[in-house]
Amino acid sequence: MKLKYATVSTAALAVLTAIVLLVGACAPKAPAKERVIKVGLMMELTGPGSALNSRGQNVGHYLAYWRWVNEQQGGIRGIRVEPMWDDNGGSTDRAVASFKKYKDAGAVAATTVMTVQGEGLQPLATRDQLPLIVPSTSDPLQDPRHWTYTFTPSYTETFAGVLKWVKDNWKGSGRPRIAQISEEIPMGKAHIEPGKRMAAELGIDFGPIEFVPYTALDLTPQLLRIRDAGANFVFLPMRPPQHALALRDATKLGVADKIEWILGPQVTHWEMMPFMPEQGDGRLAVSYFSWPDENYAGKQKVIDILSRYVAPDSSLGRPVFGTGFWLYWGPYVIMNDAIGRAIDKVGFDKLDGKAVKDALDSTKNLDMFGATPPLNFSPTQHTGESSQRFVRVDFKGKTVKPIGDWFRGQAPK
Repeated sequence: MKLKYATVSTAALAVLTAIVLLVGACAPKAPAKERVIKVGLMMELTGPGSALNSRGQNVGHYLAYWRWVNEQQGGIRGIRVEPMWDDNGGSTDRAVASFKKYKDAGAVAATTVMTVQGEGLQPLATRDQLPLIVPSTSDPLQDPRHWTYTFTPSYTETFAGVLKWVKDNWKGSGRPRIAQISEEIPMGKAHIEPGKRMAAELGIDFGPIEFVPYTALDLTPQLLRIRDAGANFVFLPMRPPQHALALRDATKLGVADKIEWILGPQVTHWEMMPFMPEQGDGRLAVSYFSWPDENYAGKQKVIDILSRYVAPDSSLGRPVFGTGFWLYWGPYVIMNDAIGRAIDKVGFDKLDGKAVKDALDSTKNLDMFGATPPLNFSPTQHTGESSQRFVRVDFKGKTVKPIGDWFRGQAPK
């Protein structure tokens, strides 16, 4: 009797096992990874930085680049790129929401051009292991312990270059004095404390330092304090419309031509030229990138790519792009290269932010279409090639004249 029950139990177990195997074989399999590469862009089409995105051209350039990659290059290693983007209106909270959206959607890299947003997103990028490229560079964004990458000089390096220029070109007697007008944002304040130390070492007096609101309508009080302090130079690391305001009011006070004005890097963007008054012509400015009129190696390739997807400007006979163009296109070129090498190493199925970071950390002599020196990153160096130079600006002719070669500002320790 026991043998009978054992036989029945064994038979039942065999039937049950067969059913489980059959059901398992028929169960739906997990969907294969979607064969698309997602990247994200956060920008200011509205808000205080929107002047840099006049006519929304930077969105057009962003979409044009990735259309070119998809349609003319076959994607990255044969895989289509899906570019995502958001207008954050200068809000870090909105940038955080966008970044989380990109992460949840499976993006493997993201970029924002605004330093404030970059600093706000830095710990999130590191925690979520999603590389973030921020071309507008403050000192904290250069920290290689984080997942942020930059490729322009930091604001401290930029100011170090400005101070060296003042030292080398001062023809007066006694110690030169450089003042500053800017908004109270990283671009205007990140270099202040280290800049004071370097200025003292070079025998330069630094001050007054005047912070102004985004919506300033008159800078007379600030300019009067600068005039009364006897400033010989004024540095303007601020958004371009404010440059125009400073020079307009300096002209009214009769000091526009009695002081050497050193315009910040954003003023050399082509899209900023219409904002500047005649008083801006011939002024010295800092520039991080080649100007479109220059014959750098990749200029024609850039024009050819944009011409496929962006309408030409009637006054130029080509699509609009200036030096500021590279603040946006630079990250796309960096992403394209790193993602491709990441796929080569781990395959598409294992492509994620960590794989892209590892590729970024091994970037060597990346060609930036010749608009900047080649870029290099490493696990201990996330700054790229942070070169700069000085130019004289011709706002009427919408061009610049380079002065000297590219150099790197030596930031004080």
